[in-house]
Amino acid sequence: MFRLTTCLCVLASSGVVSAQPVDLTPPNVAASIRDTNKNGVGDIIAISPASFSGLIRQRVQDEDRAIQEFDISQFAGQTVLSATIRGRVSVNNAFDVGVRAFEFGIYAGDGQATLDDFDPGATIVGTGQYQPPIDTFFEFEFVVTSQIQDILDDGGSWAGLWVNPTTEPNFPNILSEAANTAVLTIEVPGGPACPPDLNGDGVVDADDFFLFLQLFADGDMRADFNNDGVIDADDFFAFLSAFAAGC
Repeated sequence: MFRLTTCLCVLASSGVVSAQPVDLTPPNVAASIRDTNKNGVGDIIAISPASFSGLIRQRVQDEDRAIQEFDISQFAGQTVLSATIRGRVSVNNAFDVGVRAFEFGIYAGDGQATLDDFDPGATIVGTGQYQPPIDTFFEFEFVVTSQIQDILDDGGSWAGLWVNPTTEPNFPNILSEAANTAVLTIEVPGGPACPPDLNGDGVVDADDFFLFLQLFADGDMRADFNNDGVIDADDFFAFLSAFAAGC
């Protein structure tokens, strides 16, 4: 779900400005890229079935690295005030194989799961570990402001999260299982100070509610409150949540 919140951010160079953090989730692309012949003469890289899109695993014979890519084209040409990536790695099977460690990277994606994503030249932004069966998951959160800005400055439209298992054996794990999908949050200057204030009068009230209903009924894209390109019930509930929170 894509949601909009608001805050005031202080910039050393320009004082207080209106800013709008945007949560991008779920990712537009999710996959696991598999080296099926890790110790063979030549590596055989393949994309795992969709049912294993978050698989992270490393054994003697093979390795699976998980990727997720987010469409960041809406921020083209803007200055990123802050960006974070957060999510969860969960146990898929609680084999006791010792500590399971991982590294997390950000890379310039292309909106597709490709074989090159096994090693996309990601910039490492952090590490994490846990030890099943004692632990069943761990959560991660990393600041990725400079990495996102670099991608945008280079004309990129996609930011990828790359997760690599760094211990062996290390299996099996799932990146951002079910509702715990990774979330990329990007904050840029400007944007509406209060998203549910649809009529821009500085007050969130019944007028905004009925305006939303009219936009929704008309198929007006201003009612696409979760910004997924489709006007549906998800937008209605996203608006209700923002409406209840006020400004």
